[in-house]
Amino acid sequence: MSDPPKPPRLIELYGFLDKRSNPIWTADPIEGIANDVMGKVTVFNEKVKYRLQKSREQGEKETGKTDKLDKAKRKLAPDDVADLQKHLDEFFPRKNYDTIDMFGDRHSLGVPQLTVEEPFLNLMLRSYMAISKGIPPEKSAHLWKINTRIESHHERLVLCPEKDPCWEFWKLRWQRGSVANAEDMVWQRLKSLDSQEQRKYEFRKRKNLSTDDEEVEVTQADQWNITRTKLEAIILKHAASLKDVNKVVCFALGALHHGTPKSYVQHLAAATIRDTLRKFHKDAGKEKEIEVIAQDPAYDERCKNILRDILDIRAVTNLDGFSAITKSTFVVSIAPAAAVVEIVADITLEYDGPTAILCDEIFDDVLAPETEPEVNYGSEWSTKNSVSFKQRCVGEEFGDEQYVLGMSLDKHEGKWSRETRPEEEEREKRGLWEKERLKQLQVIFSGLKIYVKE
Repeated sequence: MSDPPKPPRLIELYGFLDKRSNPIWTADPIEGIANDVMGKVTVFNEKVKYRLQKSREQGEKETGKTDKLDKAKRKLAPDDVADLQKHLDEFFPRKNYDTIDMFGDRHSLGVPQLTVEEPFLNLMLRSYMAISKGIPPEKSAHLWKINTRIESHHERLVLCPEKDPCWEFWKLRWQRGSVANAEDMVWQRLKSLDSQEQRKYEFRKRKNLSTDDEEVEVTQADQWNITRTKLEAIILKHAASLKDVNKVVCFALGALHHGTPKSYVQHLAAATIRDTLRKFHKDAGKEKEIEVIAQDPAYDERCKNILRDILDIRAVTNLDGFSAITKSTFVVSIAPAAAVVEIVADITLEYDGPTAILCDEIFDDVLAPETEPEVNYGSEWSTKNSVSFKQRCVGEEFGDEQYVLGMSLDKHEGKWSRETRPEEEEREKRGLWEKERLKQLQVIFSGLKIYVKE
């Protein structure tokens, strides 16, 4: 008996489909399945978090130390896992559910069994490219899976204290290009504390900064001011096409860190899109409400509170971002681990995509026959629908790498790579190499474009 035929590769499917639609992701599994599952996972994680906190308190009473937990205390009780599996099974009749492949055919997929080794859980959508190639016939196939993870570094070290003044300081620097605050202070790390767990940040008098530190602060203030001004100019240039936008939905902007402003500044950019559009409507004698939603599983409750209270952004860790997208949405997606733009292109297919997307550049040549999409299914791989969306848009380059580096980040990383590092004896060359490498960390918006639908 001959072997059964293998599912065609993604590129062959695209060639076969030609002008047919590609309904891989639909609103049904996104809203009806993943959000329900995420709700159960969230409740489960909260229970685990509570138990770990109790273990810490007990350990502190007994030993006076809280830095390490006994591994036995971290393990989940088998009953907890069984209870969660039972809840997940209840979502689907006969322990399966339906989803749609790219031909529009429905498939019955199984609910995955949990194998929990670490306390916390993440809901992950199945590989976009695996779904694109066609649903395999195995009974174990499923649209989603649950990964286990340890308690995150971000949660354990409290890296975004709500009371820290850096959030307002960075907001002021972004909005006005201010080097220092009203008291002529800047936010910096205490250099005497190098351990990641001991690092402290505080305001320092600008007059006490070294020449190098002063240069860094001035350069950053100019960089942010130029970037914000450029973003506002692009939005106003296309304001007529963006006039119906009533929502800005963001993906993968990252958890906040009180010592590294990159993620926070990306959220500031999203707020700027909203504020610029609001001002455009106000200048025309109208008021328009525009909501900003940011979706990232890395947010903790402190992140959510800071973004809500200071930037008026609603942060979510489930899939509410995908569910909120309509034809009047401005999508922001910066270097995600998932194929966000490709998913957005699919779920908005009926109205030719959202109004605009700020994202990594969408390339056409990834659909060439020599491409092996299954090797990588992240944001750098385009699909037929994402390329079609791009072709309906005007594209504007957006980024800060030219200002910071004088060239693209890729070129700079090649020129100042680890392989080009001088020996320690060559102090002058080594110092220049280290300075250039540090510049790379200052880039916040690299290789991005804003696609506005015409």
